[in-house]
Formats: sequence, structure tokens, C-alpha cells
Amino acid sequence: MSKHVEQWSEDETRANNLSLFARGVRSASYTHGEYAAEKLARIGAFLGALRVELFSVDSHRQVELEGWWTVHGQDQLRTLLYPAGIRTNWFPWSIGDLAPAEFVFVRNAATLPAFPSATTCLGDFGIASAVHVPVIYGARASAGLCAYWGEPIDEWTSDQQWKVLEWTREAYEGPHF
Repeated sequence: MSKHVEQWSEDETRANNLSLFARGVRSASYTHGEYAAEKLARIGAFLGALRVELFSVDSHRQVELEGWWTVHGQDQLRTLLYPAGIRTNWFPWSIGDLAPAEFVFVRNAATLPAFPSATTCLGDFGIASAVHVPVIYGARASAGLCAYWGEPIDEWTSDQQWKVLEWTREAYEGPHF
């Protein structure tokens, strides 16, 4: 067995084990909810992230947390729940005038606010680095994924981006039978 296949196999096993701890994914369709939970856990395992979040964006540019996954044992991250009606002009959807077309990677995310108009920072939840990957349909983001790490991550690669984007689209759209 090649090293690449062994690594994929280890990642696949880790993702399957971690999917047992996926929490918070809601959906009218039980099958879609399970499918989304599996994809969020797979993304978390692939990235070695502490938390992964799936968001949707409505036509009024308001963001809603659709589901999240956190690594087992990270209880402080289970309380990181966003208020309804977050606008897309707030991180991670934008930073100042920057609205991402591909991704926003923040190596030192600990000092970013955890919520709009809050004094709590991401670092208060043990978060050091973050990435936001928007899912673009047409001319605007319809969904997005955020991943958070407890240790500073030095870089975000295009290989990671495309695999995460593929799995995020699958989680958002649901299974295609």
C-alpha cells in the first residue's frame, strides 16, 4: 500500500470516527442532516481543526449558522453559537472592505471578536487560527464554511481549499441519489 493511500485511509477512518461526535446540524430532512454532519466531521478531520461551521446566506445578505462540528472534548466550543441575523459585512464573511471570492485565512485570529458587537474574542474559546471558504453560486455567496484551530496554522493551500469547498458544497446541497 502506498504512503498516500495509507494516509487517505487513516484520514478516512479518523473522519468516520469523528463523525460520531458531530453535533448541531439541523435539517428538515434527517438524511440530509446526517449527511451534512458526516461532511463537517470529514472536513474537521482532514484539516485537523477544532471546530467547523456551515453557514447559509439569504437574499438579504443575512447569515445563519446551519450546523457545526467540534472535536470531542472541546466543550468550550459548544457554546460558540451565533445570534440570528448576522450580516455578511462581519468576519468571517468579510474583513473591512475585503469580501472573499475564494477564502479568508487568518493566522492570528485569537483577537477577532467572536460575535458582532461583542467583547469576547475567538481566543477566549481557545481559537488561534481561522479560515472562511465561501460557496459562490452566481455572483454571490450562498453558503460558507469556517474552520478554527487551537494552534496557529502557518498557511492555507489551494489543495486544501478545493477539497474543503467540494465537501462544503456537498454538506450544503445534501446527498444526490
